Amino acid sequence: MANNSLFCAECVANLSTGEFALWLTLAVAISLFCLWKSYRLLKRARLVEDMPTSKIRSASQGYIELIGVATLQGHPQLAPLSSTLCLWWRYTIEKYQRTGRSSRWSTVDKRASSRPFYLRDTTGVCRVDPAGGDISTRHRQVWYGSTRRPIGIPKPAQLNSGFFSLNNAISFGSRYRYTEYLIMEGDPLYTLGHFTTDSTGQRTLSADQLAGDILRNWKTDFPALLTKFDRNGDGELDLREWQVVREAALGKALPMLECTSKRVVHGGKVGSGVVLKLANNLMTYAAFTAVSEGVALIKKAKRPVILAGQGTMISRADKELMELATKLKCPVSSTLLGKGVFPETHDLSLGMLGMHGTAYANKAMVECDLLLNVGSRFDDRIIGQPDKFCADAKIIHIDIDPAEMDKMIVPDIQIVGD
Repeated sequence: MANNSLFCAECVANLSTGEFALWLTLAVAISLFCLWKSYRLLKRARLVEDMPTSKIRSASQGYIELIGVATLQGHPQLAPLSSTLCLWWRYTIEKYQRTGRSSRWSTVDKRASSRPFYLRDTTGVCRVDPAGGDISTRHRQVWYGSTRRPIGIPKPAQLNSGFFSLNNAISFGSRYRYTEYLIMEGDPLYTLGHFTTDSTGQRTLSADQLAGDILRNWKTDFPALLTKFDRNGDGELDLREWQVVREAALGKALPMLECTSKRVVHGGKVGSGVVLKLANNLMTYAAFTAVSEGVALIKKAKRPVILAGQGTMISRADKELMELATKLKCPVSSTLLGKGVFPETHDLSLGMLGMHGTAYANKAMVECDLLLNVGSRFDDRIIGQPDKFCADAKIIHIDIDPAEMDKMIVPDIQIVGD
C-alpha cells in the first residue's frame, strides 16, 4: 500500500545515522534562517509603523523618520555607467556564465556613491549620509553588452530590457548585464536614521566649495572678470592673476559661511545651481584662457606625465590621447576604470596608477613636474594623501563634469570640456 504522506516514517526509519543527521542539520538550519529573516522583517515593519514622522526644523536628536523629496544642493553627480545626471547612484555589473546545462549571472563589479544627498520637506533641508544604509531607489536601469564596462551611453531602447530582450542579447554575444540604481532630483524620499544638527555647517559646506561656486559665477561674465583682475592689461589672466582671483573668491566665501550654514539648517538653498547652464561659457573660457595656460605649462615641463581616466574612454578619445602622448613623448598612466584606453604594450605606457597599480607609475607621480589629468576624478585610491600627491608638480585637470573639479585635488589649471 502506497504511502502518500509528506513524511514517510518507514523511509526515515531506514535512513542511516549519518543520513539522518545530515537531513536533520539541514532542516534545523533552514528553520533558523527563516526565523532570523522573519524577525528582521518584523522588526523593520514595527520600526516603520511605530516611528512618528518628524519635520526637519523641529526634529529631535537621535533616531527619527523623515519624509520629503530629493533636492539638489551644489552639483549633481554623473552616474558612472550611463552618464545620467543624478543625486546618488549604485551599480552592479554581472557576467553570464554557463557550466554544462546550468547558467547564472555572477557579479564581477559592484559600487555605490559615497557622496551624501539631500532631503527637503516643508520646513528645511537635511543631508543624508548613505554609508551603511539600505537604499531602495525609484529609478532602475538595466541593459546588456559584450564588454565588462559599458562602451558609450546606452540608448533608451537598450534600457529596462525584458525577458525576450535578455534572450536576444545573450544569443548575440552580450555576456554582461549592467544595472544602475539612481536617485533623481524631485524623487520622494523616506528615511530612517540617526539625526544630528550641524550648527557649524562645516560638514555641509566648506570655504573652498563656496569659493568654487563664486568663481563659477564670475566666469559667466569673463569680460568683467578681466576688467577687475587683469593687472597688466594684456587681455588675459596669467597664473599670478588667477591666484589673485582665487584669493578674492575665498575672501568673499569666508564671511558667508556662518550665514550659509544657517540657511542649510532652515531650508535655504546653497549654491548657485548653475552647473548645467555654464557648459558653453566654460568651454569659451577654456578655449581662450585655460588651454593657452596649459600649453605654456606643457612647454616648460621637463618631466610631464599623462593620467588617463574613464572619461577618456567614454568620450572615445583614445586616438587623440595616443597623438598627444607620442607628440610630447610623454609617459601615460591610467586609472582602473581607464585601463585599455592606452595600450599597455606601448613604450610610453606606465600601466595602472594607485594602490593596486605599478610601482613605476606611482614613482612617476612623485618625480614628475607636470601632471596632465584627462577624464579622471582623482580617486582616493590613486592619490593617497592629497597634500603629498604630486607635491612638486603643476597639475592640469581636464574633465567634462565641473563637479569633479577641486574635490580631492585643487589643480593649477581647470579645463571643463569634452
